[in-house]
Amino acid sequence: MPPVPQRRNPARTRARILAAALDEFAARGFDAARVDRIAARARVNKALLYYYFGNKQALYHAVLLGQADQLFAALQPVVEGPLEAEPKLSAYVEALVRYFSDRNPLTRLMLRELADGGRHLEADVLRRLVMMPGLLGAIVQQGRRERVFADRDPLMVHLVLVGTALFMSANAAIRTRIAQMRLAQPPVDTADVIAELQALARRLLVKES
Repeated sequence: MPPVPQRRNPARTRARILAAALDEFAARGFDAARVDRIAARARVNKALLYYYFGNKQALYHAVLLGQADQLFAALQPVVEGPLEAEPKLSAYVEALVRYFSDRNPLTRLMLRELADGGRHLEADVLRRLVMMPGLLGAIVQQGRRERVFADRDPLMVHLVLVGTALFMSANAAIRTRIAQMRLAQPPVDTADVIAELQALARRLLVKES
């Protein structure tokens, strides 16, 4: 009997292309990234890639938009959950650090885009970035209502937490080498980074007794 042809799964194919594109854009940046390398890594031909995404800029936009939506999906249940403000803040920090630690290519991509002035970020992505501080802001407002948080600017706290989470994810390999050479004892494990950033978040927000 002749082999039964495999039925195409558009969702799976699209996901493979996006994952391959994330790796390529993170490794080389937008300008140096090559669509043929992305297609080869995703095990599709370029015609199919263009069928799904149109062009390189649209693919880049889809990568960033998808990652932003996944980050919201990781953080929003924490924000909307039943915890009191202080443990909710700790849960938020843990979700944030784990998200970036598990997606190191995204960390490198975002640092590249920051260094490049964000010139490839389209309006939809910028709108997501503008909305992000509101997630932490909801926790801050809850803490103020519960009289446990001081009056701090949520945007500044957001920048401290996200910036630290990004940087710690990006320099994980360097911290490991430093620890192995016994030059210093930086936090190496993700759990250690989470604990340190949770302590920092509490110092920034929790009122002094």
